[in-house]
Amino acid sequence: MDDSTLEEYRNKMGLAMDHADIKFLQDYFKKENRDPTETEIRVLDTYWSDHCRHTTFLTELKDIKIEEGPYSKLFEKSLKNYTQMRTEMYVGRNDKPVTLMDMAVIGIKYLKKHGKLDDMEVSEENNACSVVIDVHYTRDKNGNPVEKGSKEAQSGKGCGSRKGESGEEEGGTGRSAGRDPHGPYG
Repeated sequence: MDDSTLEEYRNKMGLAMDHADIKFLQDYFKKENRDPTETEIRVLDTYWSDHCRHTTFLTELKDIKIEEGPYSKLFEKSLKNYTQMRTEMYVGRNDKPVTLMDMAVIGIKYLKKHGKLDDMEVSEENNACSVVIDVHYTRDKNGNPVEKGSKEAQSGKGCGSRKGESGEEEGGTGRSAGRDPHGPYG
């Protein structure tokens, strides 16, 4: 099939992959000297979808502009913090583009580098990690203060996760996951 016929086929099949992907698929199966089955095409279309590959999150951000609005100062501060962490994390590297994915995982990389995530769980998959955070209770289930270092504060016995006076959730344990296609240490 020529490019225009291939594009017509992609549209007729309702495939999520883009033209470059279906062209790659065509070239691969030419080397295999066979046509792909519809099942192979559908499986690869699903596997290569944005949901699985996070292609949107890997889009390189070259010119970030923050519009004036009620949250612009917060966004500017967040971008500044990201830029500072990024500068430290990627010294001497020019292979790490600014992406939404990098913005999402830079904090975990930074904390790991500074020894703040000694118990970080790293999976066999090279693009995922989990962080287990030990949270100590500051209030019991009735909202009464719990003495720091007490058994009740450590175990959370009789405590439930609740919103405290500051509006922050108090008590319980948390698990946070970050995904990075370049590995948890980038």
